[in-house]
Amino acid sequence: MKPSTTARAERETPFGRRTRRSSERQNTVPEAEAVAAKEAAARLAKSPIFADISPTRLARLARGAVMKRLRAGEVMWHAGEPARYVAVIQSGLLRLGRPNAEGETYSYAIFGPGEMVGLYAALDDGVYPSDATAVNNTVEAVKISAEALIDSMQRDPKVGIAVCRGLMQFTAALRAKIEIISAGPVPNRIASLMLYLVSRFGQMQGSHAAFLPLPLTREQIGELVGARFETVIRTLSQWDRAGWFRTTSEGFELLRLDMLRRVLEN
Repeated sequence: MKPSTTARAERETPFGRRTRRSSERQNTVPEAEAVAAKEAAARLAKSPIFADISPTRLARLARGAVMKRLRAGEVMWHAGEPARYVAVIQSGLLRLGRPNAEGETYSYAIFGPGEMVGLYAALDDGVYPSDATAVNNTVEAVKISAEALIDSMQRDPKVGIAVCRGLMQFTAALRAKIEIISAGPVPNRIASLMLYLVSRFGQMQGSHAAFLPLPLTREQIGELVGARFETVIRTLSQWDRAGWFRTTSEGFELLRLDMLRRVLEN
């Protein structure tokens, strides 16, 4: 069941809302907006993308920003919607993908904390080319208006450099997708995907084991590697019996990374 409009609105929170309510009689609107921008800027400063930008410049960039909260399966935006803002992920993971004419969904990439999504479409004044869907229940993102972003780029070259970093991250994720799809048979593609995700989001547990805190379904793995659901199940079941791989409620235990690398080598 889709969340109600009211529920969705409650999880999109303007920065400084409590400040404005509690000091409504004392503060002017510009003062309240400055407090909100400062709060949003503090969030953005935690992202490596914006590491070189001063708090004052970040506050200008963050004017009108809101905090968006999503649960697993909820959508930040749909393909075809006007690209009016970009999202800087604070926690959790977003998956970009879109359905084809037959209704089958294909995922392009997964993005995590500190990364920015929606840049290409927002800078081009276009529409989002794919859905942005929450992978887990802890997704939070700062939504920055495309207008504010472009204005800040024109005022401060460092913001332009930050945007370039974001575009490079996005390009790297698409390049990784190409490498995964071209890795060969389905087991090779799944091994390539898992090793790639471990390199970005994994928690190493020794030299040949890692925990991947990504509760992806078999269908979603199939979307990411371009394989049928049944083939993904068969491959992962074989790895489970061999002691290489184990599914948990919070993600995956990859117990033999060396064997996954061997799959790719072969």
